[in-house]
Amino acid sequence: MPDTYAAPSDLETWTGTAPPANAVSLLRACSALVFASVRLAIYATDTTTGLPSDPNILQCMMQATCIQAAAWIKLGIDPDLAGVIVPTVKKTKKIGSASVEYADAEAAAAARQAAQTSLVPAAYDKLRSQNLISHWPSREYGYGSTPGIWPNLL
Repeated sequence: MPDTYAAPSDLETWTGTAPPANAVSLLRACSALVFASVRLAIYATDTTTGLPSDPNILQCMMQATCIQAAAWIKLGIDPDLAGVIVPTVKKTKKIGSASVEYADAEAAAAARQAAQTSLVPAAYDKLRSQNLISHWPSREYGYGSTPGIWPNLL
């Protein structure tokens, strides 16, 4: 597996903002999630870099990595904390003697925690668009622009 499918410059292009200081570790961690998600996909790789040799698949994996990284930035997820979950979703807020309780705080906290260990829906959908996510290798479909190679392997 390559260290990363995207560079900080890719993230900057994707988000339209300067990448954070921890962009390299952020992209490395998000790339690991992308790699784990496509582990059953069949595609050719460059023997030197380990990256997909099909430019469409490579672009798709870069985009999925950037989507995941952008979500982590917005959610305040820092891969340098090594999985330690820092609470950022407040359940209640007090202003003077008044108190407000947020009904969706627990759901938001659960979604934030899930985003640390699995792809956000948009990243998942991006990989599905190139047939890179499956529960088993497909016998009927090729991956990316490689049409139907799996049946020929039987």
